[in-house]
Amino acid sequence: MPLQFIQNLRSLLQTAQHALSSEDVNTIFYKITNLHLMHKEFVCDLESALSDDHMTSDVVVGPAFHKLVSLMCSPMSLLRHLTVQLTQL
Repeated sequence: MPLQFIQNLRSLLQTAQHALSSEDVNTIFYKITNLHLMHKEFVCDLESALSDDHMTSDVVVGPAFHKLVSLMCSPMSLLRHLTVQLTQL
């Protein structure tokens, strides 16, 4: 979905009515695909933790947040993780 949005913006750049430059679009959406993959995985982790199979009084969602934060805070960790994710697509 983010890629479609970017493509739509880039097609607007070809018209005379564009409000952003190509450089603006690149700056705004820098690494958007990586962020989308991280958040998509985060949502899956949360959904798994909150699924009916795991619903008890001891639902734990902390690991999903910890994984997301560790990926966002460590550039090398993020790079390794995203490389693995992209090879699985």
